[in-house]
Amino acid sequence: MLRFLIKCKHKLPWIWRALEWANGLLCRLRYPALGDDLNPILEAESPDGYRLSLAKDADLSAISQLLLSANPVYVKNFHPHDFDLQTLQRLYRSGGFLMMKATHLGSGELVGYFFLRVFCVGKTFQGLYVAQPHTSQGVGRSMWSASATICSCLGLRMMATVAQDNPASLRSMRHGCRVVSEKPIGGGYLAFALSKSHINL
Repeated sequence: MLRFLIKCKHKLPWIWRALEWANGLLCRLRYPALGDDLNPILEAESPDGYRLSLAKDADLSAISQLLLSANPVYVKNFHPHDFDLQTLQRLYRSGGFLMMKATHLGSGELVGYFFLRVFCVGKTFQGLYVAQPHTSQGVGRSMWSASATICSCLGLRMMATVAQDNPASLRSMRHGCRVVSEKPIGGGYLAFALSKSHINL
């Protein structure tokens, strides 16, 4: 199923778009709590000097600029969707896509973006981006941990795909979550099933 979805997303965009629309409708019915205020969870998981919070419609332009301005080499393994404003607005309103952000408390600068792409069958895929000047500050680890906490609260099974040649992402994921299972899926990527870690790191 995972390989089929990845193929649709990258090679059959018209089928993917139809699946995405139908999935959003079903997610609204099955997981109405996706519309709840999850900021208390995000604030509790925020690392020192930063604040994790839900993204709002007004944040989408800044998120687009953050992603589009990233060094292409740095984001070579991160392309879960297009980064233009129109795409972000469509996903934000889809009903099956929970967008979150990281802000630096000192400057108020947007320094990170993460999301949960929720599927009506009870699975969700996590993705994240942290601006280079703010890596190694615990932001990525906190994003993983916060996502796992939200999935636990909503009864969702958390999944992720991470490139094998991206040790920083693999490390932050393992520090923020408990790896339930992992397997190669081709193209240099590993697929993970994840859950909330019970170890306070």
